Amino acid sequence: MEKNKSDQFSIPTEGTVENSLDKSKQLLKEIVVPLSVQLGQTKISIKEIGQFKIGDIIELHKKESPVLVELWSQEKLLAMGELVNIEGELGVRVIDLVSFNLGEKE
Repeated sequence: MEKNKSDQFSIPTEGTVENSLDKSKQLLKEIVVPLSVQLGQTKISIKEIGQFKIGDIIELHKKESPVLVELWSQEKLLAMGELVNIEGELGVRVIDLVSFNLGEKE
């Protein structure tokens, strides 16, 4: 005798599906990802790289003040910021966000 499909699977109620999605979104928000701060970039030849010496200076073609940086994660640009001094250590003040969301309603 063939079983009825409704006997094989329980159909979630509307509230259960919404709760499950909310829990999934919460779990996603807790994932830790690497964050990179990119100060600048330039192009140089392999020959120049081979001639690096301690004390060499590489020009990044950036203005000195304020020092704007890009915040990257997983090859995605997230924000722009500026370098700040926090009790002798470097930090970044976020000054502009790239538009993205985690499936949230605005």
